[in-house]
Amino acid sequence: MEKTIKNLTNAFMTVFAVAVKKSTRQGHVFWVIEPNLEDVDYTIIKFYDSKNNLLHEDRLENTHPDVIDEATIRHLNKTTKKLLGRAS
Repeated sequence: MEKTIKNLTNAFMTVFAVAVKKSTRQGHVFWVIEPNLEDVDYTIIKFYDSKNNLLHEDRLENTHPDVIDEATIRHLNKTTKKLLGRAS
C-alpha cells in the first residue's frame, strides 16, 4: 500500500512538472492601456510577457483610452499573437 501511494505521488509529480514546463514555454502576452494624462491626442499601449518584461509599445494616435473601438482591439489582439509567436 505504501509503495502504491509513493508510485502515484511520483507519477503525479512527473505529470505536474511536464505541465508546468509546457505552460512556461508557451508563454503569455498581455497589453495594458496607459493613458496620456497631459495630452489626449494619443494613447500608449504596452505589451508585456508573463514575467512582466516590456515586449513592445504602440502609440495610438487620436484615440482616447476610454473609447477604443473593435477595430483597435482586433489590432491589439493581432499584435499580441505576433509577439506571442516571437516570445516562444
